[in-house]
Amino acid sequence: AAVLRSYGNTWDQVKIVPQSALDAHETVRAIQAEGNAAMVYLLENGEKRWIKNTAAFARLGLAWNKVAQINQTELYAYPQGSPIE
Repeated sequence: AAVLRSYGNTWDQVKIVPQSALDAHETVRAIQAEGNAAMVYLLENGEKRWIKNTAAFARLGLAWNKVAQINQTELYAYPQGSPIE
């Protein structure tokens, strides 16, 4: 609920959509907190894992234009996993 509210949304704005509508969007694999270009995280098994360097980022097959910008509230909502080197 805190993440939903942190983006200025409320529960009455939530809409139920068919699975096909969700499937039409790519799954976010990498996130970055707004204003913190130094740290990018891989989302894996419900955890955020800090990608410590560009070599690891490339090895994971990620693309900079696919990194989702999120706010601090959402970032802190993900449990911390082990870093990736």
